[in-house]
Amino acid sequence: MTTINTIEDLARILEEHPRWAQALRALILSQELMDLPGRFENFVQEQQAFNQEQKTFNESITTFVQEQRDFNERTDERFNALQGSMDNLQGSVDNLKGPTYEMKTASNLRSLLRQHLGLRNARMLKGPNRETDEEFAAEMDKAQESGSITEEELNQVFLLDVIAQARAPDGRTVYAAIEVSVTVDERDVTRARDRAEVIRRATGAPAEPVVIGESTDARAAGMIGNGEARLVIYPYG
Repeated sequence: MTTINTIEDLARILEEHPRWAQALRALILSQELMDLPGRFENFVQEQQAFNQEQKTFNESITTFVQEQRDFNERTDERFNALQGSMDNLQGSVDNLKGPTYEMKTASNLRSLLRQHLGLRNARMLKGPNRETDEEFAAEMDKAQESGSITEEELNQVFLLDVIAQARAPDGRTVYAAIEVSVTVDERDVTRARDRAEVIRRATGAPAEPVVIGESTDARAAGMIGNGEARLVIYPYG
């Protein structure tokens, strides 16, 4: 009887007896074919388990993303509410300080316009608790009657916080359409800009849109940076 001790022995024997090699190959293939259904079933089960894990993972990611979105929305809502409360509080403080600040600004108007804008010999035509200068008002009325400006535009000019007449560095007469706020915002810049244009059309003289305040908000700062008005920073205290 032939004894097989090593792989080399087996290979030699199979080489010497081709029919044995064929029988061994058939046996191995038969065993693999017999094992194939079981292996395939295991593969299917493993694939199903993987798919379930993938589905669970995807659901977890979806849940996380939704929770993050909800958290961000709640955070934004709380921040906006807080910002609104802060703005309201700042507005209340500014409203309390406003009249006093306007009076202080009017009292120092000549020096403010000279120091910050180079406008000399400023004369106030309208200010806090002060009627509009009669000569200026008559000139504006005449412009409205001639159609240079509308009645609504005329009324808007008279709503300016301060109107001044001064001398520019080149010697020309110039008007200043001034809005005064502790915190200058977009509306202040818009009013000063639009009403300065009305004065220019009515008088034929240059008119500077001017905003005076302790500070500006972001929108106002952008508009001022674009040249829509000139800014005078004036501390309240």
